[in-house]
Amino acid sequence: MKSGARLYFTETENRLGEPVIYGMRASDTGGNLVITMENVSPVKKFMLTLIKPGELQSIHYLSEVRPGIWRYYGLARTGEPPRTAFGVGRTESYINRALALYSHLTGAAVEPVESYNPN
Repeated sequence: MKSGARLYFTETENRLGEPVIYGMRASDTGGNLVITMENVSPVKKFMLTLIKPGELQSIHYLSEVRPGIWRYYGLARTGEPPRTAFGVGRTESYINRALALYSHLTGAAVEPVESYNPN
């Protein structure tokens, strides 16, 4: 992996079935690591486009506070998916993605969120 080079990978969402191609770029800025990702192919289900290319984006900042201790900050955004189509846009999905990333980065076991009521 070369700093600044764009790499591509596929991910098959268990609810969609069709693989989505993502572009990823990692840049080392002297003690900081910045990773950006976005879908380069559409997110589809049953031949319907739910999310257009470039509408799923995330950026992850990692900075070394001191040897062996890292700070993480991440942002993600999604375009305007159909609100009622196949559960796309549900808050639980975003929360579970954040929990999965946290679990992966820290090694801590977390339980997924089944329902979310902010009230």
